[in-house]
Amino acid sequence: MFDDDVRRLIEKEAAAAKIPAHHLLAVVEVESAGKAYAMVKGRKEPLIRWEGHYFDRLLSPADRAIARKQGLASPKAGGVANPNGQPARYALLDRAILIDAKAAFESCSWGVGQVMGSHWKSLGYSSVEALVTEARRDVGGQVRLMVKFIVENNLLDEIRSGAWAKFARAYNGPAYKKNAYDTKMAKAAARWAKAKPLTATGKPADAPKPPPAPAVVLTPQPTPAPVPVAPIADLTGDAALIANPVSEVLTSKYPAPDPMPNGKSLTAKQKIVYAVQAWLKELNYNPGGLDGKDGPLTASAIRDARADNGLIEGDQIDILFIDGDKSHFDTDFYTYMSVMSPKGIVFMHDITDDAPGAAYRRVCSTGFRHSEIIDKTDSVKASWQEEAGEPAKSPHEGWLRHWKGSSCGVGVIYMPDHPSGRNP
Repeated sequence: MFDDDVRRLIEKEAAAAKIPAHHLLAVVEVESAGKAYAMVKGRKEPLIRWEGHYFDRLLSPADRAIARKQGLASPKAGGVANPNGQPARYALLDRAILIDAKAAFESCSWGVGQVMGSHWKSLGYSSVEALVTEARRDVGGQVRLMVKFIVENNLLDEIRSGAWAKFARAYNGPAYKKNAYDTKMAKAAARWAKAKPLTATGKPADAPKPPPAPAVVLTPQPTPAPVPVAPIADLTGDAALIANPVSEVLTSKYPAPDPMPNGKSLTAKQKIVYAVQAWLKELNYNPGGLDGKDGPLTASAIRDARADNGLIEGDQIDILFIDGDKSHFDTDFYTYMSVMSPKGIVFMHDITDDAPGAAYRRVCSTGFRHSEIIDKTDSVKASWQEEAGEPAKSPHEGWLRHWKGSSCGVGVIYMPDHPSGRNP
């Protein structure tokens, strides 16, 4: 039996697919033996099963020879035994990834539905890595993967109606009777149908929203010595990634071999990914092989590193600073909304200026919590020095004299789930 949290995720996917909840619960229970995930290195991971004959077929001749020598591939189904325990299976997968990551992911079955990674294209995923990422996201992701497989194989009518023999024959193969899949599903469906409905778990009613925070005028303080913090790399935008000074530091410290052991050279982005992987390994995270490929294990290691460094969990943008053509701040703001973390913060520059200030206020007027950070101390000082006839000591000081405090300040927009009204 599943706990309420797992059950709730399965029932959510059942509703989305218009499948009776007790039918999908039954199939998931039978296919997974009632176990929705395993703990591997402190993380909830989908259950996997290694198919060495798939790996054998997908590899190049040279890589196949290496994999067979290491006991990872075999021309015969069942020729590579699955280790007992999921941690050992993930360790086997890690070894296979070092030979060929794509083939390794395709040679595993993933999650409660035991769906092979090799089905990624027929199920509508952009890559096998996308399929694996879906399965590793949570139990809901595993069930979505399973439902896609059911839809692709035209089994919606069977699971909806509870035609268990027809469903099991197609899902589990002609020998389904040997393991009594149809009988087990029927019994599980009958039991789940009698289960007590889950209570609603909606969030408690929100407290009344506080009024918008007043502008915050900061008194200048002595600048403390900077504390070096290891940045967590952002692998979302190729151009930004390649131009990022952090990327230059990483690739200088962790240069990729050229060529790589496979005789191929990495692209500019792949060299950065390689450097990030090497850096993560040095920090005792597991990004998989040092291959320059931005796959699920690398993404998982980045998420773990982000969480350990106190950054918001997930792959969305935590902090966004919009500058440039500030008169279009509101347009830029809504462009990025789809990729913003619900707990994130957006900063807008020069809100005391007319155009950016108007754009900032247009966003604030739609209900977002906000505050302002305005400090005109440097501008006032520069104006005094100008009145005293002192020459500007730098281009920046000249800029301050020109604007006279009319183009400064930072507006802060809080995303809906950010701690209410609290300054960053």
